[in-house]
Amino acid sequence: GDAMDLAGAREALNATRPALLSARDQVDYLIGLGQSLYLAGLFGSAAELFDTSLERSAVLPERDRQMLLDWWATALDRDAQSSPPERRARLAARIAGRMDEELRRDPGSVPANYWLAVAARASGDLDTAWDAAVGAWVRATLGPASMQLRADIDRLVMEVLIPERARVRRETADALRSQWNQVKEEWK
Repeated sequence: GDAMDLAGAREALNATRPALLSARDQVDYLIGLGQSLYLAGLFGSAAELFDTSLERSAVLPERDRQMLLDWWATALDRDAQSSPPERRARLAARIAGRMDEELRRDPGSVPANYWLAVAARASGDLDTAWDAAVGAWVRATLGPASMQLRADIDRLVMEVLIPERARVRRETADALRSQWNQVKEEWK
């Protein structure tokens, strides 16, 4: 079963001698450790390993680096879900900070565009989350996975941001949906 597979993977990782690995293999090793921690439900610890891997990610192909960035943010988000409000806010700010940096480096980054909006929402800043979602929609054409990014952003806006903004603002959900549809129409 899954528990046996995880135990086997952990044994294999523990038997590895990382000092003998190439730089690329060391990054893969760190990622494997992070994945093992994530699957064990140790999300914050997994994020730390993914963070270390990101700092050494120059050896990774860009596709793998983007996947690692998404794993890092996902691990922090999962950690935040069971954390007290102050820690949730710090984790959301950490995600937002890294995603801001990533977008300066690569404006078409799918995980950076998506997680910037999610982090703003998690911090309670629905206006910034909206702005980040619109920005992600417009920037989506800069990356190869524009259709997937737009589908994810559309789902975030329609299922999360619009209902939450309608609750705290004087605008109706219909008016917000209309604004969002206008953005999508004007920025095909």
